[in-house]
Amino acid sequence: MSPLFHPPQSSPVITPPTNRAEYLIDVSNYQGNLDDNWFYYWGDRGFSGLIVQCVTGYDGASYTQQQCRMALSHSWELHGYIWCPSDYESRLHLFDGYELTDLWLDVEESSLTWAEIDKGFAACDNYLGRLSGMYTRCNMFENWTTKYSNRKLWEAYYSSNSDIDDNWIPFGGWTQRDMRQYSENPLDQNVARVR
Repeated sequence: MSPLFHPPQSSPVITPPTNRAEYLIDVSNYQGNLDDNWFYYWGDRGFSGLIVQCVTGYDGASYTQQQCRMALSHSWELHGYIWCPSDYESRLHLFDGYELTDLWLDVEESSLTWAEIDKGFAACDNYLGRLSGMYTRCNMFENWTTKYSNRKLWEAYYSSNSDIDDNWIPFGGWTQRDMRQYSENPLDQNVARVR
């Protein structure tokens, strides 16, 4: 079992208000196995959801299933995300056995084509059995299409507060964010609109 997580002194945690939206942390192989103390620490700070990347590292290791299992054992809401482009057929199966609240296609590379994004959504929608959402930022493409505006939007927009609507600028046909990544120090912290 790893020791209790302590954020570095130079990276303050922006503690979310307890009476507002839902707060989630997104994790990947970089965080490794998550233990009980990790969930106690972040739960005490108002977080109650985990967004897990389905990924296998270059060394062949994946922490996806362990992270999902721990989230559910602590009664945290569970979301998943996958990088675009990916080997969707092999990686999405890392979520097998776990019910996801939502699945997000991570669209961060400006060199991506619409066809590559469409392929990612087709795989995610098929796996989830309904529409998946998109993680991106407003400056991702110079000319955003509106073809994805029927999907949920998880936007990366960092600021000193965790208000989901902080400095919202419509793009891509979306009229609001469904989730916002507002800080990356010391971990990726997110706020979700209460459904």
